[in-house]
Amino acid sequence: MLTRNRKLLASVSTALATLALTSCATISNPDPEADPAPGGDTASQTVEKYFAAIESSDKEAISKIAANEVSPDKIQLPKVPAELESIENAPEANPRPIDRRIASVTVTYKVESDSYQWDATLRYDDAGWRIIDPFITINPLGESGDSFEEDQFDSAPTSDEPLYVPGKHQVDAATTSKYLTSPEEGVDVALVFPAADDEMGNAGRINEALKDAKFSLSPDGEKAAITQIEAFREKCKNWCTESYYNLSFDQHDPERQSSVGVFRYAPDAGNPDKITLIDKHSSEWQTWYEKHAGRYSSDPAYFVLVEPVSIEYSNYVCKYENGSTDCHYAESGSDKYVLDQDVAFIYRISGEELSLVEIRNNG
Repeated sequence: MLTRNRKLLASVSTALATLALTSCATISNPDPEADPAPGGDTASQTVEKYFAAIESSDKEAISKIAANEVSPDKIQLPKVPAELESIENAPEANPRPIDRRIASVTVTYKVESDSYQWDATLRYDDAGWRIIDPFITINPLGESGDSFEEDQFDSAPTSDEPLYVPGKHQVDAATTSKYLTSPEEGVDVALVFPAADDEMGNAGRINEALKDAKFSLSPDGEKAAITQIEAFREKCKNWCTESYYNLSFDQHDPERQSSVGVFRYAPDAGNPDKITLIDKHSSEWQTWYEKHAGRYSSDPAYFVLVEPVSIEYSNYVCKYENGSTDCHYAESGSDKYVLDQDVAFIYRISGEELSLVEIRNNG
């Protein structure tokens, strides 16, 4: 009987000890649901600080809001900063240890008069809420080397490419030919975060801005145009014949003994050559563009106008008398005269070449 009581007491002692351990565990590990939300900036306040930092041109503040470490030197500030309009779907309180630490926030902002939406993603860590995707990165050259790719976004940029924040930026207008000089001020273009209904995208906006950029003719371009005209004059100083089909000029061969009209391109000291770049900002550009580039072409098309070029016209006259042929160039009268003093040569800039596309006022 005594042995049985001892076993019972041992069982009761074990149960009491287990209960005590359980009670201690409950006291030292409270329910996480009961934890209060920590203080600090909320997700909404972080987004507000992001746009405030853009407005104040504070690169350091922008870089600290980014979830991944970036150099402030890589951040490109806009000429016209984006302005915050509204924030939706942001959590009202900061997360407790048990709560989800990622938030997708719908942000509406505007650049000048146009509004845009951005589904910003934020992550909560020891430093509070930070934005995972705060930058727009753009690869300026596509695979073909002559167009802009669609926007490239990287939450952890590692290359030296610039990082843009939303707003109207000044983008360098790189020339496609040594015959053009880029505008020093570049072009202004709105860079924004991609959206499903944004058909143009940043790539399209940049391309459109580049089409409207006002380039100028470089010294190389002017020299190339003068070289072309001087080559015509040298080639045709002893008269040329002209092909109307391919705008080519060939030295006239007097040994062919056939009557033909001939031309000579002579310098005119009273009317020195004027070299002009014709682009989208020129009054005559649209006519040339449709004729030489095509009505629906996306090529911006640049032309060089050389004027005035004086052209002398003559007849090479051959007469057959008494079994012999007498050929000569007309030296006076109606058979020799200055055809025009306002002839214009029009070249198109084609990469690193000037190609003749038209001769205006050529009789």
